[in-house]
Amino acid sequence: MRNWYTTFGQRNANAHKVRNGSFSATLAFFILFFYPLILHSDESKPRYCGVLLFPEEHAPGKVPREIVDDFARVTANAIASLSGTRAVDPAEIRTMLPTGVVTTQGLPSVDVFRPLLDRHPFELLLVGQVSGTQGELSIHLVRVSDERLLDRAWKRTVISGAYDAVAQLRELATDVVIPGPTVLTIEIRGEKAANIEVDGKFVASGKHYRLAVTDGIRTVRVVFPNGVEFTQQTRCRKGRLCSVIFDETPVANSTESADDNSVSATRIAAWSMVALAIASTGAGIGFGLHTQALERELQDACPSGKCSYSRSRVEELENEGNISAVTSTVFFATAAATACTAVILFLVDSDSSTSVFRGTPLLLPNGTAGVSASFQF
Repeated sequence: MRNWYTTFGQRNANAHKVRNGSFSATLAFFILFFYPLILHSDESKPRYCGVLLFPEEHAPGKVPREIVDDFARVTANAIASLSGTRAVDPAEIRTMLPTGVVTTQGLPSVDVFRPLLDRHPFELLLVGQVSGTQGELSIHLVRVSDERLLDRAWKRTVISGAYDAVAQLRELATDVVIPGPTVLTIEIRGEKAANIEVDGKFVASGKHYRLAVTDGIRTVRVVFPNGVEFTQQTRCRKGRLCSVIFDETPVANSTESADDNSVSATRIAAWSMVALAIASTGAGIGFGLHTQALERELQDACPSGKCSYSRSRVEELENEGNISAVTSTVFFATAAATACTAVILFLVDSDSSTSVFRGTPLLLPNGTAGVSASFQF
């Protein structure tokens, strides 16, 4: 059977041992991910806590950072929803990590949480359990009542094989319904805050926001001081936390504004018309020169009405000259039309500030620049 390292608590470090049948209690470390939130600063109201367990292979100091970050993010949003408080920056969780030692094996019994429960009236624990050398993850929703773990309301292994929780955590929404209002949390990562709009209405300026919403599809739009904006839609359902994350916020690389650096579809079309006009003009000139060359050849071959060429050759040159002249005229007309179109498009574009490169982020969990993630509980 597997030994478990965990982290949790600050004192009474070596005072707790849990036995599972004949299995000897083993040394473990607990990471307490979040300092509990209080409903309206009332100590008598329940709090919620997220705890992550690590196996022996991931001893303290060797725990994969992506596991810590992913579970911290899930815990932050879930706690904010359950406790009715503001949205929580996952970075705040990582700055409040008390340390200590307890002993446990497998999913811990209530005795493991006793010091924690004695100090804080937790009602629900979100327990993430990592197993195996490759970091397989199980998430448990544990309700605490009468100082006992009455039931394990939910358990689901969302990862199998190599750890890839970034791509799997959003699946947590499928099995757990938490009583309460429909809550939308918005998180903007990066150094810059932004104006936040929900369904076309301004709600706040900042990097984190939480609000109660009605069921259905909600549209979240953030606009940064440099004019760059991102939009994402997410479906919110009753009793579930819907969360939108804008990851790696855009940073300007020059003193020019986003509008100065962007190219609109109208301007692209205008420049395309300019290129077509230049090409048509060149073709018209070429066929025009060819027509003149044929005329000179006929004049040289037929001076004073007498032709050195045969009648069929003369007719061939005349037909070729007529075709070349018509073709040249067509190309010149095309050049004039496309040039006029280009002028009109440039005038229209000068009155518009909309850029096609003001993107809508993709619905990807924990992606790269300009990418957002969304998951629900």
